[in-house]
Amino acid sequence: MSAFPKMLLTNAGIILQAKVQGGVTLELTRIGLGDGNLNGQPISLLKNLINQTASVPIMDDKQIINSNTLQVPGFFSNQDIQVGFWWREFGVFANDPDSGEILYAYSNAGNAGDYIPTIEDQRIEKLIYASFTVQNAENVNITIPQSDTFILKKEKGQPNGVALLNPDGVLEIKYGGTKAKTAQEAIYNLGCMPRENLLDNAYFVGGGTDGNF
Repeated sequence: MSAFPKMLLTNAGIILQAKVQGGVTLELTRIGLGDGNLNGQPISLLKNLINQTASVPIMDDKQIINSNTLQVPGFFSNQDIQVGFWWREFGVFANDPDSGEILYAYSNAGNAGDYIPTIEDQRIEKLIYASFTVQNAENVNITIPQSDTFILKKEKGQPNGVALLNPDGVLEIKYGGTKAKTAQEAIYNLGCMPRENLLDNAYFVGGGTDGNF
C-alpha cells in the first residue's frame, strides 16, 4: 500500500486558496495519479504531475470532517490501464477562475509507491481519499462529470443499493424491475397475461389471471 506524505499546495494552489479566502468558491475537478519521481524538485513549482498515468473522477460524496477540513473521495479502477506503473504521484486539480484548471495540491510517495498492473494481470479498484483544510469547508464545489458517474459494483442490485438500467432505460427483472416501459409490457414480461374473453375463448369462465375462477 502506498505511503503518501502530507499533501502540499502548489504555488498555483496557494494563489487559488487566497482567492477562496476572499470569497471565491474552491472548485475541485479531479484527482491525478502518476509514476514520476520528484528528484529533489520543489512541489511548490509543479504545474502538472511529472508523469500522469491516470485521471480519477471525484465522487459526489465529499465529507466535512470538522469545521474546516474537507475529505474528497475518488474511485480508481485499472480497467483502462494499458501498461502497469508504479503509483508514486498523487495530485488534486482545481479550477482557478482566472487561470483555468491548475494542480492544486500534490504528494509523492517515492519508493513507497504501489505497483498498479493492467487488468489482464489483476483487477485493481481503490477508493482514494484526499483531505484539505480550507477556510470555509462549505464554500467548495466538487465537479462531477456526468459521463463519468458510476456506482460501486457491490451496490448493484443490493437491498438499499442501486440497480443499473439496461440500454433501453428500464430496470431488469433480476433487479426487481419489470423490464418494461408500459403497464402492458410489464404484464407480458412478468407472465401475468390476462385470460381471453368470451369472444375469443368459448371456454371462458372467469376473469382472473392466476387460473382460478
